[in-house]
This record gives sequence, C-alpha cells and structure tokens, in this order.
Amino acid sequence: LTEVENFRDLGGSKTKNGKSVKWGRFFRGGALYDLSASGKEFIEQLGLRSIVDFRDQQEIQKQIDYVPKETTYKNLPVVKLPAHEQNNTAIYTMEDRLKNIKTQEQADQYFQINEAIYQSAPFKNPAYKELLELLDKEEAFPLYQHCSAGKDRTGIGSALILLSLGVDKETVMGDYLLSATYRQKTNREYLKKTREKTDNEVIINLVKRLLSVERTLLQGTFDKIEE
Repeated sequence: LTEVENFRDLGGSKTKNGKSVKWGRFFRGGALYDLSASGKEFIEQLGLRSIVDFRDQQEIQKQIDYVPKETTYKNLPVVKLPAHEQNNTAIYTMEDRLKNIKTQEQADQYFQINEAIYQSAPFKNPAYKELLELLDKEEAFPLYQHCSAGKDRTGIGSALILLSLGVDKETVMGDYLLSATYRQKTNREYLKKTREKTDNEVIINLVKRLLSVERTLLQGTFDKIEE
C-alpha cells in the first residue's frame, strides 16, 4: 500500500520455538489519511478489527485516520504532550521544532530526546500496556498499529509484539531497520524541502538522522529491557 507511509505486514518472522508469526494479523505503518478510493478499498479488504494510533492530538488533527465501519479505533499516545500544550490547537511540525537549532551541541541534545524516548517508552506506558493486552483478544485481530511515520513509536510497538511472540532480537531489529528502505522516497522528498529552506548543515544532518532509523536506537530499548 504505497499511499500509507512505511506500511507492512509483520507476518513471516520465525520464532524461537520453530513457528512463524502469521500473515495478515499484525500490520504496521503511518497514518491512514488522505486515501484514494482504491486505498480505502485495500484497507477494508484487510478486515481490520483494531487500529491503534500512537499519535498525540496535535498530530491527529493534521492527519485524521480513515477507519472502516467494522474497525475499533484506539488513540493510545505513546508520548504525552506537556500540560501547557495539551489544549493548544496549533500544529507543531518537525520544522517548527528545529528552527531554533544553530549548533552541533544543540542538535546532539535534540537527538538525545529521541534516544531517551526509545529507552523509557516501553516502561509503565499505558499505550504499550493496552497494545500487549490486545494480544489475548481474538476479536481485536487483524490489528494495525501506527504513528505518523510508522518507524519510532510503531517500531517500539512492533518490537514488543514480536518479542512477546518469541521472535529473536536480531530478527526484530531487521524488521525495524526496514523502515529505512520503505521510507526512502519520503525521506528524500522531505530532505529536499529542508535544503530549500536552510543551508545549515547541522540542521540538515539532524533531519537525516530523525527521518531514518538507527540500530543503536532500538538496541537502547533492548538494553533497558534487559537491565
């Protein structure tokens, strides 16, 4: 489904006991917005029973999901907005949040926030708790989980599902890293627009990192879980 960023089926992964994750049960990707008639038909044919949306309300206002009639939609924000932003109807884009970055030190501090999310989000997080509880509910499947780009919050969610099903960490990592391939076109277009707006290489290099996926990020999740 090319209309939805980073869309794919988690099926096919081998588990440690020699079984495989079923196809057509777990889907991941980006927001289901601005779909064509054929795109909506494709989503309907999946027979989804659950859509789990990890985005916050500001993101949702910008890109509202298409939800088929027989599908239950759950908004489970992984990262809660600060209290002073929760009732703010303004839409904050990556561009808005990066515009004040001038130095490499500032860029490094910004990326450290991303690293911290990977290391803290799996713990005591109502969003992932409810996601994993759905594994025990046959009526919840097939299930589609997503955020905006389908790579970070969804990447952690997918990792937790696959680990719970007995898939080894290296296979889980392989699925996570596929986001770099699935998002190549989108990333190129976004980076081109960034270069049209700024010649600050610090910002451009930071955007490159934020758009892609890095092994060390999910490894940080694994390490914290083991710790």
